[in-house]
Amino acid sequence: MAIHTRTSKVHARLRRPTLRDQASDLERVLAAARARAMDVEVLSSLPSKIREAGWNVTLTCHVEEIIDVEPGDTRSECCGLAVDLGTTTVVAYLVGMNDGRIRGVESALNGQVVHGEDVISRIGFVAGNNTRLRTMQRAVVETVNKLIMNLCLRFGTKAENIYEVACAGNTTMTSLFLGVDPSNIASAPFAPPFRSEMRVKARHLGLRVNPSAYVYTVPVVSGYIGGDVVCDTLVSGAHRSSDLSLLIDVGTNGEVVLGSRQALYTASCAAGPAFEGAEITFGMRAEEGAIDRVMIDAENYHVYYRTIEGGKARGLCGSGLVDAVAWLLVSGVIDRGGKMVTGLETDRLKLTSGQPSFVISWARENSLGEDIVITQRDVRNLQLAKAAMFAGCSILMKRLKVSPRAIRRVYLAGAFGNYVDPVSASVIGLIPEVPLRRIKPIGNGSGFGARLYLLSERHRREAAEVAMNSRHVELSAEPTFPKELLDATYLPHRDLGLFPRAARAIKR
Repeated sequence: MAIHTRTSKVHARLRRPTLRDQASDLERVLAAARARAMDVEVLSSLPSKIREAGWNVTLTCHVEEIIDVEPGDTRSECCGLAVDLGTTTVVAYLVGMNDGRIRGVESALNGQVVHGEDVISRIGFVAGNNTRLRTMQRAVVETVNKLIMNLCLRFGTKAENIYEVACAGNTTMTSLFLGVDPSNIASAPFAPPFRSEMRVKARHLGLRVNPSAYVYTVPVVSGYIGGDVVCDTLVSGAHRSSDLSLLIDVGTNGEVVLGSRQALYTASCAAGPAFEGAEITFGMRAEEGAIDRVMIDAENYHVYYRTIEGGKARGLCGSGLVDAVAWLLVSGVIDRGGKMVTGLETDRLKLTSGQPSFVISWARENSLGEDIVITQRDVRNLQLAKAAMFAGCSILMKRLKVSPRAIRRVYLAGAFGNYVDPVSASVIGLIPEVPLRRIKPIGNGSGFGARLYLLSERHRREAAEVAMNSRHVELSAEPTFPKELLDATYLPHRDLGLFPRAARAIKR
């Protein structure tokens, strides 16, 4: 990737003024940096700074504006920050602006979570209330500030050396970060407050980087397709390919992008929090002790599982839940309607709080001291979540008049997409059934895309084009959506012809 940042440093040995050369201090630094303006906050201390430095200074320029003046040659000390403003988790990447290398990564739970798990509840919290809006803004800004402090301490960087910030998030998170009321996103016609890139000084947000640094937000597509999905698209390269690609970002609000360089279609699916372990009896986030891999022996129903970090199990995260339900289906413990089958010869089938359930981890082998189970309700919650995602895929495929066979690449974005087993995801009908070689996890596309946005003029142009030219399909306005959703609640789908590989495994 060719690096073309908006921020750079220039080392200059300024000519001292004389009686014959009475040019102003500002004129001297503007000429040395080939700039046109200076941040007024920097100008206020310019005379003392350049004299104390003996007229030997480094000038930091953002586009054609000088935003910092330092003594000596500090060209090597120039950093940027790429931020993934996730609804649940915020991730920050400290990036060297000279070489583009990631110097460090930190993540933390979004401080807004205490006011709501999803975007709808957070919109409801701030609606029409400026005090609450400021509360939500401070919560996410303080989360980012904590990450900045940790990055600076761990990697020996001064916060004042961070001169540019690029942020990607869904439309609601981006709005709240800037202190903009997103209330209209919650009701038809779901209009976002803005779509284009927004630019603001760090000091106006309270972000603890260089006060004169600029903060940019990645453009958004619609009220429910944000800059995070634009970044996913940048990382996948789907917008540049002539082949048909499907991009799926699985989360509380799942997003789907289908298309190629000819056209991109997007849809947002209210999947619910099941994929993140919420509203699941023993669900948890993907952290130490979470069961993230499951396999069930179809002959004796013995369960094999793996935990993150390899310690004793504490619960199930999203990828473990998908694995478990896929194996319950293939093993005949649940039928295609998701109902648990009674009468099987195994003591793993039991009642938990009056519900049929299946034991994944016995109390004696985990750290909870009680059986970790999947209940009938857990299966139902996963069915609804995966049905929403697949219904979005199905409607976009029908809009483009293509079948799953025409899709040459399926990109899975986000932490869940990075760890879920594509076979299990296909068996339950979360993603269309395509040859496994066509499925590619891209990890945190939002964070990686924000880094591209920070460093590359070409990617900034491409992001703007993706945001403005994508054609959003509002699923709630599609007359076939209720039927698509109902058909997709079956495991893997009411129409087994869409999933021949899964059908063979279930039959076997």
